Amino acid sequence: MKKSKCIAVAVLCTILLSLLTACGQTGVETSTPITSITTTPGPQSLSLINGEISVDAETNYSIHFLVDANMKDVTVEGKFNTTDGRPNIEVYIMDDATFADWIKGKSDGSTIIFDSQKKSMGFINESIDSPGSYQLIFTNWSPTSYSPSQGVLATVDLKWTY
Repeated sequence: MKKSKCIAVAVLCTILLSLLTACGQTGVETSTPITSITTTPGPQSLSLINGEISVDAETNYSIHFLVDANMKDVTVEGKFNTTDGRPNIEVYIMDDATFADWIKGKSDGSTIIFDSQKKSMGFINESIDSPGSYQLIFTNWSPTSYSPSQGVLATVDLKWTY
């Protein structure tokens, strides 16, 4: 993919992300676009998240990323843990179409690529087999009456080969 096409994809990604505003059963989405992908031959890696995030109760924190047709052996790898040890966080990977249905409560779950289940810590090592637009999602299932937010430390990378 030429540099001009990468820039066009990045602009399109940013526009699409601005259209996704509502999230979760009761909350608002926080989204971080991932748009800087190079096309240098060989193994590649892009940090999707590296640090601490705060996920409000009953909401999601999502990170958008793209997988193009030239990317081979694509995996999402990393780890996460809650800052207070409470097992209220669930991490998902799904494509944008599944995400849109899931937000509306319409997904049957059959096309969710990764689901950590509710945990206080976990690991991700999941292959992405098809080009497309995807979401890495951190969901806080705590009721707002229990806790207003949940801190999560996460290091997750998108890895592939050109």
